[in-house]
Amino acid sequence: MIATLPEKSSVKQVQIYQTTFLVIGYGNLSQGDDGLGQLVAQAVGDWGLSYVEAVAVPQLTLELVDAIAASEYVLFVQACHHKQNCRTQITPLCLGVNPGELQKPVLAYPCSPKYLLNLSQTLCGRQPQAWLLETPAEEFEGDQLSNVAQEVISRTLDKISLFLRSYTPIYIAS
Repeated sequence: MIATLPEKSSVKQVQIYQTTFLVIGYGNLSQGDDGLGQLVAQAVGDWGLSYVEAVAVPQLTLELVDAIAASEYVLFVQACHHKQNCRTQITPLCLGVNPGELQKPVLAYPCSPKYLLNLSQTLCGRQPQAWLLETPAEEFEGDQLSNVAQEVISRTLDKISLFLRSYTPIYIAS
């Protein structure tokens, strides 16, 4: 016996799509380990994932606001400057507009991740979930990476790969 669907089916149409990520790696390539963020973003871009946009820039600027607003998730990647014994870690960036953060002059460079997120909310009405990934670094002079930085790149990429898989839900819309 062959089953047939009734003329007016109760089966819902299903649309499946993946969430979009923006990976912004920043730092100066001519200042040693400071360029780690850019190198990591370039490697993520080389993966060719359709739901991930990777941007490598020397510093955060206002031009990134539209791309941030268009994303579901944003991961900022930079070399760790301020901590002894820094480990590769991902820290959530708090959501919500902080009026004090927006008091910077409009042309202030470089911008901080939180400043750009707040501008995204203020100018575009949208602020994605965001995280800061800091990588260990020790040398900030010259154009060569330190041994620590060279070793940390693959571990950082592994962490990003796991992060993307963990935060890539598939939505089913009816």
